[in-house]
This record gives sequence, structure tokens and C-alpha cells, in this order.
Amino acid sequence: MHRTTPAHSRARSIAGSDTRTRHRRLAIGTTIAVIAAALTGIGASTAFADAPIPPQPPQPPSTVTISDPALAACTATATDEPAGTDTFTTDELAAVTTLECSGVADDSALVDFTGLTSLSLTNGSIDDVSPLSGLTQLTSIDLSHNAISDVSPLASLTDLGSLDLVGNHITDLRPLSSLQVNANAGAQTTTYAGLPLVRGTRFEPPVSFDQTGTPLAITAATGATYDNSAWEATPTGASGSLVFGSPSSSLQVTLSFSALLTFDATPFPSIGGVGLIGGTLTSSVPQWTPAATHIAYQWYEGGTPIEGATNPTFTVPASLAGDLISLNITGSRDGYQDYSDGSNSIPIAAGFLNGTLDNTISVSGTPTVFRTLSIAGDDWWPTPTTTRYQWYRAGAPIKGATRSTYTLTAADAAHGISVSVTLSRANYATLTVMSAKVGVNPASLTKASKPGISGHAVTGAVLSATVGTWHPSGISFAYRWYRNGVPITDAVKSQYRLTAADVHQAVTVTVTGSKSGYASIAETSAAVKPGLGTISPAPAPVITGTVAVGHKVTASLGSWPAGVGITKQWRLNGANISGANGLTYTIRSSDAGKTLTFVATGSKSGYTSVARVSGGKAVPKPAAPAPTCTNGTYVNSSGHTVCRPEAAPSPPAGATAQCNDGTYSFSEHRQGTCSGHGGVKRWL
Repeated sequence: MHRTTPAHSRARSIAGSDTRTRHRRLAIGTTIAVIAAALTGIGASTAFADAPIPPQPPQPPSTVTISDPALAACTATATDEPAGTDTFTTDELAAVTTLECSGVADDSALVDFTGLTSLSLTNGSIDDVSPLSGLTQLTSIDLSHNAISDVSPLASLTDLGSLDLVGNHITDLRPLSSLQVNANAGAQTTTYAGLPLVRGTRFEPPVSFDQTGTPLAITAATGATYDNSAWEATPTGASGSLVFGSPSSSLQVTLSFSALLTFDATPFPSIGGVGLIGGTLTSSVPQWTPAATHIAYQWYEGGTPIEGATNPTFTVPASLAGDLISLNITGSRDGYQDYSDGSNSIPIAAGFLNGTLDNTISVSGTPTVFRTLSIAGDDWWPTPTTTRYQWYRAGAPIKGATRSTYTLTAADAAHGISVSVTLSRANYATLTVMSAKVGVNPASLTKASKPGISGHAVTGAVLSATVGTWHPSGISFAYRWYRNGVPITDAVKSQYRLTAADVHQAVTVTVTGSKSGYASIAETSAAVKPGLGTISPAPAPVITGTVAVGHKVTASLGSWPAGVGITKQWRLNGANISGANGLTYTIRSSDAGKTLTFVATGSKSGYTSVARVSGGKAVPKPAAPAPTCTNGTYVNSSGHTVCRPEAAPSPPAGATAQCNDGTYSFSEHRQGTCSGHGGVKRWL
């Protein structure tokens, strides 16, 4: 921003003075101090002529890239280049005579602006003015409100008529005492406003005052003449003036001054926030009256300033554990003496490690046996140097389970699984966080087919359960047999012998597969309906004893299966003999000539009854009483005992013949006698 000089202080030409008389105004500031100076030389002897600049050989065009965005934008405007341009030729830069920018941080590119006569770089963060030292055509500079502390590079700018350094960090103006002062007619007044004390050290511009306005020293500007003894100070309260030069001369300089004001009493600054490693400390900002226009902060460790800790807040690093932290706050305002005061000190305790989920963790993953679990929320700031894990089953530590992941085992089924994380870091409190429990489900068995039943489904037969195909291997099976859906007592093996109760009933088997860590699965077979069984063995009975009228015979049953009931029955010629149902029988006379048999009928519940018949035994008729014969008796061909006939030449019909084979034959008609026995040998 270009600033003009008020009309009453502008330089006026007088007879005999240099025709190039320039008005010079110095505005020099510290942090908030303003110094406005218009120094006027006394006497024509101080006039000088501008030195000629020797011609320079032509240089090839070159370019310059301006890295500071604010300066580049202003330069583009000054050179009529498009917005956003940051590269320019040196010829373009040398042709710029006036440049106004704000917010500049880096002024290093100004070394190529050799034609500048007026420069305004306000409200930035410039801390180095050395790039301006070669811009000798400058007559006006406004560098107010930057971060300048060293003004010595500006001493070479002898054509300056106006210099504004308000709002910088300058504590020493003596480097500018070499600037030439041109002669002017008449007395000129310069006002020094807000001359500050910097931490108890007096400010030392060419003319210095204490805070009450009392002059302390005068350093001669080159070319100025005055009598040290011929000055007078006329302070009036907080302001005053100093006139130097000959009191009787009209050519004199009057320096007027104003003393610094002071802020009203301010509250004691204090520190808030968390006094822990990693915590953030805050400052209570005092309320100055009037309000401070600039507030500076400095944090201290045990009374020593912490480098770079100049913000309203301060994050405590681990290196300060156990130390005392304090804060100094300085308020500034133009025309006022800086007010600085310290806060209370607070000790720094061990910090807390912080997680991304409010210091909570949880178990992540599918909680099924043989699956792997991990930890959600296991992310901490700052990074712990040691992290320990422990997994728990039903609240008890699992041996060896000390990693960030855990693979569930069969022992975990139906239990609650949790995990703890213990974090350690130097200067931080050890933190242990426990997750909530998650219930663990058993793994699942798989089967390729249903169980079945094999075997002949009849009473007494053995049925077997077939389990089908299961996965994985190593499965144990349990069995339960059912009749019409009701468990059969004690039928808990893979085989089952059918009973009479099963006949025509629905018989099934349920197979239950189980394996450690897996959920048991029960599957039921299709039903079978058993039929009647066959009794076996069923031997035929045998009749023993003398088969004759009056004799007792016995039936032997043989070996039948256990539990078979035997019904016994004697028969004659196939007809049941009433009441003859024991194992023995006495043959009656009426039985003679008939065939005797024995029937054993086996029966058992659930089985088909079976009857076995013995071989038949013929009951012989009893022999007739032997006749009284004079010639003896014999048994004829009919089996009868007859008297042996007496010999006769022509035996009558019905006689007995002796056959050629030695047998005898009775023939009632004498025909066919001894047939089949070799014929009749002789008639008896």
C-alpha cells in the first residue's frame, strides 16, 4: 500500500537547495509499535547528486519462477499476464515500477525487480528484507505488519523518501542511521508513537525515549548538524518534544513523542486441558482493556521455553513426563506497553493410550468351532511398544492363546470366548481392555445318505442298521430302535432281533452321529414291517417201544428251539386218538391191525406253527389160540395157525400143501396153491 505524506510535512524547495530534494518518512515498528519519522537535513552542505549508473551489456532473456503464490499473483497483474502465471522474463520484472501485494511470505524473487520505485508488501510474514538491498531506485517502501527484525539491508536505499515498518519485530533502528538526510528549508516535525520496552531492554532508534517520554540519547544522522547542548525537552505528561539544532536558527528539527500507555489490570492466565502425555493443554486468554491486537504465547518446561510451542494450545510429548509446564502470554497494542504474565505450573502425568473405538474391543469372526477369531478395534494411539493378548474360555485363560487371532477348538463349543489386550508404552499408563464374550457354536457334521435297515424282516431274525456316508471321519454313532415311533426297550445297538411284538408293526432305527466339537445329528431310517417267523429246527418225532396190543410206546420229540410250545397227539390211521396227547401211549386191543403215528405241533408267538408226524407203526392183531391137533399145527399162508392135516392120497379141498421151498400153503380150492413158492411138493 503506497502512503503519501501529509501536505504540511512535504519538502519544499528553497533558494540554494538541491533541486532533487525528497521528503523522507520513516515508520519503524516493533511488534505493535509505530514510529513515524520525517528527517530533514540542515544546510545545503548535505545535498548530493545521484550517481550515474554505468551502461550494462545486453543480456539474453531469461525467466524467473516466483514460488510465493501471493507475490506471483501481484506480478501477473503488474505485467498484464494471465491469472495463475508464475514464470516471467527478467525484462518483464525489470520493467515493473510499482508493485502492491499483501500476504507475501517469500520476497526472494524481488531481486529481479530492478526498476521498482514504489513497493508495498503489507500484512505478510516476510522476515528477510535482504532481497531489497539492491533495488536502489526505490523511493517508497511499505513493509508494515510483517515479521521483520533486521532492517540493516535497507540502509543502502539512499533514495528513500518514505519507509513504513509498522507492526514488525524490530528492536534496533541503529542500522538505518547511515541514511543520508537532505537539506530542507524550515523546521520539520516527526512524531515517534509507541516507543516500547522489549523485555526490559530500552528501544534504541536514532532517538530513544523511556516510557515516560524523557529523551535518553540522540544519535546523529549523517549530514545533520546540531549542538548537543542546544536542545530542549518539553515533556507534557505522557508526551513531549525534543528540538535539536541551533535554537536561534530557523533550520531545526523538532521530534515530538508520545509515551506508551498501559493496559488495565488483566486476569492471571491459567492452563486448562489434560496434564497427561498426549493430552492437549489450553490457555485462558486474558481480557485486556483495551483489547490487545496481538497475543503471543510461549510454553515453558520447568522455566525453559519450549522451542516452537507458541500456539494457544500445546500437545504434551512423551519427553515431558513428570515435568512442570507453564505458559507466558504477552498482549500487545499500538501505543501500549506490552503486558506479559505467566500462568500457574502443572505437572505432567503418564498419558493414556487411546483406541479408535473409545477404548473398547470386540471379538470378530464366525464363532464356530474350528473357525478363526480376530479382534475388532485393536488400533491405538500412540502406537504401544508392547501389546499382549490373552484369549479366555468361560472366563478362564486358554493356555497358549496369546496372539491377536485364535482358532476355536472342540473344547470351546457352547462356551463364551473373550479376549483381553494389554498395552504398554513408556510414559503412558498400562492399559488392559477386555472384550465381551461371544458364544461358540459347534461345527456341523455332513451326511451323504440316510441310514437304512438290512436283514430278513421276520420274527427272530436280526436286523442291522446301516449308517450311510458321513463327514468328517472319526464320527461316533449311537443307535435307537423304534416300534411305531416308540423306543424299544434296550434296543440301542447297531443290530436288533425282531420279536413277536414287531410283527406287522413299523420298525425304524435312528442313528445319531457325534464328534467332539461338532453338533450331533440324528437321522431315522425308513420303516420295515416284519412278518411271522419260521420255527427251526422242527424235528420229526420218533416212536420207540414194542408196538403190540397191551404194550406202552413212547414218542421222542427231538430238539426244538427254546420257547416253542409243543402240542402232542397220537393217531391211528391218521385219526386223532381222543385223550392221547402225552408222550406215551398204551396200545389197545382195538388198535390191532391199525397204523399208529405221533404228531408234534410246535407253536410260538410271532411264528408260524409247524406240525411234525412220526413214522407209522402197525399194530399187529393177536394170534388165534392154538388148536388141539393130533398131527400138530402150522401157520398157513393166511397167517393162521391150523392143524397139520393127516397125510392122505387125495387130500380133500381145503387141504394144506407143502411147497417146494419148504413152506406150506392152505388152499381152499386146491388151485393156485404154493404160487410163488416153487409149486406143491405134496399134499398133506
